[in-house]
Amino acid sequence: MPFVFVWILLEIIVFILVGKWIGVLWTILLIVLTTMIGLAILRTHTLSVMQKLQTAMKDGKPHQVMLSDTPLIMLGGILLVIPGFISDFLGLICLFFSLFMPKLKLNVNKKDDANVIDAEFWEEPKEKPQLDDKAKKNKEH
Repeated sequence: MPFVFVWILLEIIVFILVGKWIGVLWTILLIVLTTMIGLAILRTHTLSVMQKLQTAMKDGKPHQVMLSDTPLIMLGGILLVIPGFISDFLGLICLFFSLFMPKLKLNVNKKDDANVIDAEFWEEPKEKPQLDDKAKKNKEH
């Protein structure tokens, strides 16, 4: 909880410093602009993610949306929507990394994968079955 208060205090300090440096009007305009960009990113990316999920479910394929750059783009959009220059900076860093990070591609439906182990298992009974009298006599002889 104290982290939130420190975060808000830092955002206010940076907001005041930027306002003194470039002017109040430009500061407010910049905050509104980054909020609009963040909302646009969230809206367009959310729609594309939903379309990918629908297509994957329709085709019966496993969805790999969360293995791509989706979390970084969504986090970047959310951070841009939050008013403040520190959150905007962190949001831009997330978006930057999502653009330049290598795409993780998994081929899940690959049949000849050497890492796949075909196995069976069964559950052992917890108690051993008791032998009846005939089986005990046969076992002794």
